[in-house]
Amino acid sequence: MSKQFARKDLSALGFFLILGIVLGNLVMIAIMSGAVSIRVAGMILGSGTVPDPAEIMDITASIQGNALFLLVLNTLSVYLVGFGFIYLLIRHRIPSIRAGQGAAQRERPGLSLTEVLALIPISVFLMDAGDLIGRGMAQLCGDQIGVEASNRAVEVLLSGNLWQTILFVVILAPAAEELFFRKFLIDRFSVYSVRGTILLSALTFAIFHQNLFQAFYAGFIGAIFAWVYTKTKNVLYPIVLHVGINFFGGIIMPACTEPVITRREDLLAGDPAVIAAFCQEHPESVIFLTVYGTLSLIGMILLILWMAQRRFRVAETPEALPFKEYVRAYVTAPGQIAYLLVCVALGVFMLVAGS
Repeated sequence: MSKQFARKDLSALGFFLILGIVLGNLVMIAIMSGAVSIRVAGMILGSGTVPDPAEIMDITASIQGNALFLLVLNTLSVYLVGFGFIYLLIRHRIPSIRAGQGAAQRERPGLSLTEVLALIPISVFLMDAGDLIGRGMAQLCGDQIGVEASNRAVEVLLSGNLWQTILFVVILAPAAEELFFRKFLIDRFSVYSVRGTILLSALTFAIFHQNLFQAFYAGFIGAIFAWVYTKTKNVLYPIVLHVGINFFGGIIMPACTEPVITRREDLLAGDPAVIAAFCQEHPESVIFLTVYGTLSLIGMILLILWMAQRRFRVAETPEALPFKEYVRAYVTAPGQIAYLLVCVALGVFMLVAGS
C-alpha cells in the first residue's frame, strides 16, 4: 500500500469530519432558532405584543432547559445528520473491506468468554484512569484561561430522566458511535494498517468529543473497542461493551456517588463518627465504591499482564504499510491536523461558554 494514498484518504477523512461537525451544528442552531421563533410567534399572536430581548432570552433558556428536546436535538444533529453526511461523502472514496480480511485465516475470529469477561475490569480501569487525566487537564486549562472547568456536554446529556438517559445515552449513542468509529472506519482504513487503524479509530473518537473531560478515557476505551472489533469482525461486541460502559457511567455511577459528592467536605475531614454515620445511611455508595475500586485494580493488573503477554497483537496483511509509515501519514495529513484544530477550538469555546 502507498503511504501517499493513505495520507490522502486520512486527510479526506479529517476534512469530511469537519464538514459533518459543521453541518450538525448548523442543523442544531437552525432547529433551536426555529423553536424559539415558534414560541415568540405564539406570544405575539396570543398577546398582540412583541416580547423584549429579556423575554426572548428567557424563552431560549426555557427551551435549552428541556432535557428531552436537547437529547433529541443532539441525536438528530450529531448522529443522523453529521454521521450520515460523513458516511455519504466517504463511502464511495474508500471501499469497505472486512476488518483484518487478509489476516482472518491466521487469527481467531473471536474472543473467548474469559477474554470478554477480562475486558470489563480493564475497561473500568481505563475509564477511571482516563477520567482522572482528563479532569486534571481540563482543570489546568481552565485555570490558565481563567474559567471554571465544567463538563457541559455530559451535563446536558445526563440532564434527562432515567428512561431518556437510557434510550439516548446508553442505547442510541453507543450504537451510532460504534457503527461509525469502529465498523465504518476500520472496514475502510485497515487495508493500510490494522494497528494503525486501531489508533486512528481511538484518536478520531477521542477528538470528536471536543472536550478534555472525555477525550482521554474515550481514547483509551476507543482503542479497546477497536481491538475487539478487529478481533471479532462483529460490531455487536463493541456495542455491548459501550452500552455497558455508558450504563455504568451514566446511570449507576451518578446515583451511587451523589451522596459522596454532597457530603464530600464532611467526609474529607476524616471524622470517624461522620464516616460511620455515612456508611449506615448510604450503604449503596460504600458498596459501589468498593466494587469500583476492586474492579479498577483488577483491570490494571490484567492490562499489565495482557500487555506483557502481547495479547493485543493483531496480524497485518502482507501489503500493509509499516506502522511508523502509517503514523507519519496520519500526523502529516492536512485534514487530520485541521480536524484536531477545529475540535480543540470548539472545546475551548464550550469550556468558556459553560463557565
